[in-house]
Amino acid sequence: MNYRYIIGILLCVLLLGAVYDISFRVQNGQEAESETEALYEAGAAALYAPEAGGCMYLLKEAKDGTVSVYYADGETLYEETGIAVAALPELLRMEVRMGKPLKTIQELYSFLENYSS
Repeated sequence: MNYRYIIGILLCVLLLGAVYDISFRVQNGQEAESETEALYEAGAAALYAPEAGGCMYLLKEAKDGTVSVYYADGETLYEETGIAVAALPELLRMEVRMGKPLKTIQELYSFLENYSS
């Protein structure tokens, strides 16, 4: 009978440890993701400023869910691509939603060649 109590207590401790570990991992993952987004948003303008030799074009998500190409100012439209943002890989999709900078016309054409249907 004593062994049943010991096994029950050990299982409870093991279960509590697993729940704590899972909650810790989830919390750290969310903090890391929000921290990365904040750093990207804060530093993107400074890192890719055209006058500092930065990007010439920005890839952004249009209202219809496709990728649009803008000049470095982020407001002047260069081209609408017709490439669905949902069809892009996850990392690239996140970059496009935040405004993916491209430094040269060659980078732009390479992107268009790779992801156009």
